[in-house]
Amino acid sequence: MKKSSNDKLKHLFDKNGRLTEKAIDDAKNVSIKELMESSGYILNKEGNHYYSLAEHDSFKIHDKDNKWYWNSRGRGGVGAITLLRDEELFNRSFRDAVIELNTEEAQRLQGDFSKNALNQAPREPYQFPTETIASDTDKVQKYLVEERQLNKNIVNTLISKGLIRQDQRNNIVYPWAKDGEIVGHNLEGTYKSEDKNRFKQVNDLGDNSEGFSFQTGQGEVKNHFYFESEVDAMSYVSLNGLTNHSKYIAMRGVNNEERLIKELVDHVKKYDRTPNIVYAVDSDKAGKNFLEREVINARRTEFKDEKVNYFVSTPPNTEGIKDWNDLLKARNGKPFEPEERTKIWSKQAYTQLQKNKTQEKEI
Repeated sequence: MKKSSNDKLKHLFDKNGRLTEKAIDDAKNVSIKELMESSGYILNKEGNHYYSLAEHDSFKIHDKDNKWYWNSRGRGGVGAITLLRDEELFNRSFRDAVIELNTEEAQRLQGDFSKNALNQAPREPYQFPTETIASDTDKVQKYLVEERQLNKNIVNTLISKGLIRQDQRNNIVYPWAKDGEIVGHNLEGTYKSEDKNRFKQVNDLGDNSEGFSFQTGQGEVKNHFYFESEVDAMSYVSLNGLTNHSKYIAMRGVNNEERLIKELVDHVKKYDRTPNIVYAVDSDKAGKNFLEREVINARRTEFKDEKVNYFVSTPPNTEGIKDWNDLLKARNGKPFEPEERTKIWSKQAYTQLQKNKTQEKEI
């Protein structure tokens, strides 16, 4: 007798009707690259382990780590479940995504992916590409100061400290420093291509939990400011000035969980307390979703029972302004006067502000 569809699904659930850990793990391990191709999407290879969608070139896949990120939408994730749950692509519930990814066809993709992963050569150690670094930074300085309108002194200081460099193709190189060593880097183009996209690349051999950052003073800092990009961090301080005993951190988007957590965990391990956490993300939908997740519904368990002080500072949500650089350029690079500086909201105040806005919409 032919098994019913319900019988075929029984092994995915425990006796209480909950999805088993094995079912969830198997679903996570389905190859994102092969899943997209089997679903009819055309992928273009962009480099070592990187692919983009032909119809959305800001959608990137890293096949080795089974990750995806949609730059223009500000979202992404690790594993195939997160992909199927994306409302624009597949819009599956968590339960439906796990069930679908445990079908025979999807598990074939999972099996092939796992086999390939096991047969891959050992990961090469990261090396900073010193041989590609240019002897001057003229193009980078011109781009950051004239086009992005960043404070010239801030840009020159970061260049002098080696935190911003220029390669032989005139790209910005952002080294990731950790305990006096460079453990990774990412690139940003100083011009836009014909399709109006700016070249961006993250070196896939670097430590993805690290990234571009700079701080005021030596030793322990009291505040961690988190931004979506390197330019956002520099734009914020160009507008508001530098705050004493503070670290300014680029997360490379709002979905880099590794980056978000590592800075905090390292600080707690070193100083046995958390810094004040200021999320200075974009004022678009992705930024608001991030703040709802990380501030309003904060659920950090990495710090045990220790109280974490969350704060929020975002650019105004007005037409033509999405991020800190939009705001800086709208002011032609002019910094705020002390009384104009961007307000920093406590978690309680920000949460209440959002409740008030919701109530106003309902009236």
